[in-house]
Amino acid sequence: DTQLPATGLLRAEWTLARHDVLVERGAAASERSAVLQQALRLYAEAAPQDSGRIAALSHWAALQLQAGDANAALLTVDQALALLSKAEPYIALDHARLLALRAQVRSALPQASSGPMEDLDQAVVLLRGSIGLRNPLAWAVLAQRLQLGCATPAGPLQAQAWAQAERLWREAWPEPTLSGVASQASMDGRAALLRSAVAACAWSAAAVPPFKP
Repeated sequence: DTQLPATGLLRAEWTLARHDVLVERGAAASERSAVLQQALRLYAEAAPQDSGRIAALSHWAALQLQAGDANAALLTVDQALALLSKAEPYIALDHARLLALRAQVRSALPQASSGPMEDLDQAVVLLRGSIGLRNPLAWAVLAQRLQLGCATPAGPLQAQAWAQAERLWREAWPEPTLSGVASQASMDGRAALLRSAVAACAWSAAAVPPFKP
């Protein structure tokens, strides 16, 4: 720390890394907020198009959402998304994470409508074109998408949401059905969120016919 300049990109990167350490230590939101604000100021001054600034904005939006201010979080996420086209370098995984975060934020707003699902579908496209769907980030996005579908009132739309999810699982795991995915994914503890989302859809077996490719 003492060997770094007080300003500039290196200081901004160090400050963002310090925030990551605070997350690992379970630090209070107020402490993380102060560090993030410092990182955002440093990036804005020294490297406004650096991908680290987008990461800092993403963390800041998550804190705003945690504090119950979904409207402010949405503005922050949209600011980060606007910077993506000029980011150095552009990182597709960061783009997918931001879209998943925006879906979460928009779901917390009363006027969510179809926006969250559209964000998640776009994230799936990005993941499919980069690292594929057989990885923890894709599992988290797919689980989030399934949770949205499960929240749909019973009826044709719910059945459609389940069928769409089933097709995505088949792409990620060619052999098993959705219930089989939960079993196979249990080999990796990072898939816990996906497994819990599958288990939470209690309507699936009774309300939706078995998937037929």
